[in-house]
Amino acid sequence: MTEFTSPRPEPERDRWGRPYVLTPGGRRTTYTRCTTYVGAIEDNFNIVRWKERHVAMGVATSATLRDTIAGLSLDNDEHKTPLNDLCEEAKEAAGAGDSARWGTYMHAVTEAADRGEDPAAVPVPHLVHPRPADAYVPDLAAYKVATGPLKHVQIEQFTVQDFLGIGGTPDRVVQVGGKRYIADLKTGDVQFGSLKIAAQLAVYARSTPYDVTTDQRMDAHGASIERGIVIHLPAGTGRCTLHWVDLLAGWEAVKVCRAVRAQRAKKMRDLFAPWDAPVPSEPVQDGEVLIDLATAVANAPDRAALDALWRDHRAAWTDDLTNLAKARVAALA
Repeated sequence: MTEFTSPRPEPERDRWGRPYVLTPGGRRTTYTRCTTYVGAIEDNFNIVRWKERHVAMGVATSATLRDTIAGLSLDNDEHKTPLNDLCEEAKEAAGAGDSARWGTYMHAVTEAADRGEDPAAVPVPHLVHPRPADAYVPDLAAYKVATGPLKHVQIEQFTVQDFLGIGGTPDRVVQVGGKRYIADLKTGDVQFGSLKIAAQLAVYARSTPYDVTTDQRMDAHGASIERGIVIHLPAGTGRCTLHWVDLLAGWEAVKVCRAVRAQRAKKMRDLFAPWDAPVPSEPVQDGEVLIDLATAVANAPDRAALDALWRDHRAAWTDDLTNLAKARVAALA
């Protein structure tokens, strides 16, 4: 196994968490986080419901929150920000952040173990619902057994995908049977997020390692662009399983994300026009226009009305309407 003595430094980020990168053209800018980019394809139904449940539980357990919320109104624009803050406070009171903080903790614990450092030295996070200090031990033991066949090539190495403008950090690049793969640790439910995970790993597989201390692109990691590995370590279960991930399908999802993000970038000015703008002429092939004209011709009261219909609708006039007009003239005679 390669020796890893200390974590690589993190890139500088802006207030939205986007990493600063020196582009190949020499311009310093921010790249989109990988999880944000591929999130365009995610179905948020379940996560929204999860958040709603935690807001409800948080409000139910805090009289202070209930009283404060009762004094605000949904119809008052000035109350929107306070209500948003109170929803976040309610989620926190219900322990909504526990799973994310524990997942981050287990990432640090497994990283320390893979680097040959002491996992027990990793600071335990503050949790609304605390866990025993040694709660990580069964999960780490399962992780070591499951990942035994994997030889670590890179650990938490920041990468960039310059064509898409994405920056992200795969958990591992590993070697198995002489081939290298992107391997990412997941501590939550992977069932509903499988497409997003496949897209995320597909981006990492097509990204270049980047040294944030020198702003230099490094040698390619050489990971497969066809398959990746998910290390699934559900928090607190003492179980760890490995899964192959189809990165070709994941890359197709990334292409969809790119198209969706391009559409979402459109502004109202790109889609709307003033009401007093010129109205396009009616196309000849418009079936409803032809039906309306045929009805008008069939019910024309005199020859002058028929002539007026023809003058006003030359662009939509057809031979069938001409024949219908002739029949109407004969009928009027």
